[in-house]
Amino acid sequence: HPVDLHHRDNPPSSAALLRLLAESLVAGNYDLRQFLRQIALTRAYQRSSIPPDLATWNGPPDGLDAVQSRLTETRRQITAITPQLTQLNTNMQTATERLQLARRDVDAIQQQIQEARATLQKLTADHTQAADSLKALQTRITQHNELIASLTATLTEADKILKITPADQDLVNSRTLFETRLKAAQTALPELNNQLSEQQEVTENAQTRVSDQRGRIHALANRSLALGEFVVEARGIQRKARSELQQGTDQITDLEQSVRRDTLLQNFLQLRLQLAQTAQNPDSAPDTELANQLQQRQTQLLHEWQRCFAVRQPRSLTPEQLARATYTGLALDRHVREKAASDWLQTHQNNPAVRDDQRQKQLFINTAISVDGPWETLEDLIVERFSAPAGTPQDSFFATVDQALALQNSAEYLNLLKPASGNLAERLIAMDSLTQLAETLYLSVLCRPPDAEETQMVVSLLTQHPQNKAEIVQELLWGLLSSSEFRFMF
Repeated sequence: HPVDLHHRDNPPSSAALLRLLAESLVAGNYDLRQFLRQIALTRAYQRSSIPPDLATWNGPPDGLDAVQSRLTETRRQITAITPQLTQLNTNMQTATERLQLARRDVDAIQQQIQEARATLQKLTADHTQAADSLKALQTRITQHNELIASLTATLTEADKILKITPADQDLVNSRTLFETRLKAAQTALPELNNQLSEQQEVTENAQTRVSDQRGRIHALANRSLALGEFVVEARGIQRKARSELQQGTDQITDLEQSVRRDTLLQNFLQLRLQLAQTAQNPDSAPDTELANQLQQRQTQLLHEWQRCFAVRQPRSLTPEQLARATYTGLALDRHVREKAASDWLQTHQNNPAVRDDQRQKQLFINTAISVDGPWETLEDLIVERFSAPAGTPQDSFFATVDQALALQNSAEYLNLLKPASGNLAERLIAMDSLTQLAETLYLSVLCRPPDAEETQMVVSLLTQHPQNKAEIVQELLWGLLSSSEFRFMF
């Protein structure tokens, strides 16, 4: 392929390149952040995002035959994989149905448990009512026995008094009344005892029903636990089937993508060959339609190549990453860094040992940047606006009106775009070459060179309005910093 991709099957193999990188890292005092930034700004690193010049490209080493052979082999692989993918779909459906059945059984048991608990609540209330009735009846019988004992004692005392005063008619009448009440109480006692026996039986039966219902609930809970293990097993089978299906889908998607890419390449090469043959014929007029088709195929081919090189979904920068990217892209630390380095040399000019200690010097510069520069202001502004609210996922993308208003209206943010102290805006405004200005702008903010259309846009704007160069540069900076390409990792 004309574009050199960076991937695990393309490891670094140049000893000279590795030695150069190692020496650069040492020369930079092991500042990994600056080291990686310099690598990202190199043309070699940017090569995978720069569209190749197809006008000068000779095509694959073996020409159209190699493309056709690759297409044939890819289609053969798709034909071989398709039945496997169908089987994987069937396995996935079977695993899903099995999981649904297991969940259905668990749901049914859970429904039974809920109904059993409702029944237990009712039975418990019935048992409580029966126990209260039994207690009340026992209290009544106790009081009845105490009444009989009291009446018996009273009659005994009355008989003793009547032996002494048999003519006391009031006492005789009272004794007759007590005797009548005693007989009535003794007559009612057996009935109360019978009621007590019956109520005891009712209470015991209610207690038995409560115990039985609790046992049923316990059995249902054990059954639910056992069925839950089947759910776990079915879920594991489904996950495995889903993973295998995803792998198969990814594989066939890659193959289909390869077919589209090679088909476009084949059409492009055929059209270019046909156009070249037409141009070699002195008697034939230029084929404008064929040239337009070739240009269209070239655009489609480049778009397909660029689309295929995206190996993952876009992911937004974290608020901290967004703040650091803005700070670094605008070179807001340049003035503070240079001033801190000058202060270090001036402070320790009479002490060469300390002055040449690169580790201490870098620590001094980093401290100055964090204290004296606008980093804290920028960090607070962006992190506060772009952080997820408390209680929400912190790793997902979300956009709010506050974010848009902060980027558009915040005086603190817009002031950072103004030219000052050797920052990016000041350096861009000072450039005479508009093409170099466009390249520096895109490399600094988006870490990639601009394409031809983007370069033309920048050059055209500045050419048409040279008197407004500072304002246009600030607008361009604002536009790139507000773009989705800057906020997302592709």
